Amino acid sequence: MLYQVGALRHLADDHIYQHRPAEAAECLDRALELSQASGERWNRSELSGMRARAALEMGDLPAADELIVTDT
Repeated sequence: MLYQVGALRHLADDHIYQHRPAEAAECLDRALELSQASGERWNRSELSGMRARAALEMGDLPAADELIVTDT
């Protein structure tokens, strides 16, 4: 599962770079689910920060703020 989380993180980074935040959010949501289900914490802070950025780029400031202040 660790490799899947990492792969989804990098795919989401590519989507963000291409200004496709909705696609990035889908990858990041799945990566966060896998990270939480497996107990993997190595990527989690980066995933949450990237997910907040995707939410912000989609114009959802409340969701971005919640993702930053929520301890996952």
